[in-house]
Amino acid sequence: MPNDGGQYVRVLKPDVNGQPSKLLKDIPVAFKGGTKGKTVVNDFAFLTDDRQILVLASTVDNDIVIVDFKDDFRIKKLNISPLAEESTAESKRQVEWAIGTNFVWINGEKTKEQYVIEIPSNIDDASVYKTIVDVTSQKMIYVDNYERARTVQRTVVETAASTSAKKDDDSNKDIAIAGVAIGALGVVLALVSMAMVVNLSNNAKGGQDIETNTLGSKIIE
Repeated sequence: MPNDGGQYVRVLKPDVNGQPSKLLKDIPVAFKGGTKGKTVVNDFAFLTDDRQILVLASTVDNDIVIVDFKDDFRIKKLNISPLAEESTAESKRQVEWAIGTNFVWINGEKTKEQYVIEIPSNIDDASVYKTIVDVTSQKMIYVDNYERARTVQRTVVETAASTSAKKDDDSNKDIAIAGVAIGALGVVLALVSMAMVVNLSNNAKGGQDIETNTLGSKIIE
């Protein structure tokens, strides 16, 4: 962030220890209203999920500069308060990314406004999603809702466990049904075997009437 009144922002790439950093790019941000010898950019946000997007804001005007590092440092300039004739910032402008989302928050302390900027993967589609009014915001911080994240994670785990239990229950039912079928078949085979034994016994005794015997019990003479 050179002291050039908001004309450029310099990107450097660190080298190994003891060696000077390398110049990658001087980004022409061209903020309006700055004074030479002064720095007008005092905060930024860097979107670092599957993107590499830098968001810069100044205190001297209402423009923000969005830089896509993956696209040869291509830039898009967006006015966050087009109806305001002067900068809505006080002495500082704060920029905060809601991590894991497409939303970047920028404050306008002078007019008590808060700007929610939506930045998709294509920076050309970036826009002012919402302007919140009557909000005093000298400092901003993004805090992850860990309780909500744990609740979602617990719900997913419980759903998976319930599904697994249902599958196990269905599997057990199938096994039980198969067991009953096998058991029933065993009873039938046993009965048939007994009938054959009785028949053979009767034949051996000279043809005793099988109806005088009780099926499944000992032979009654």
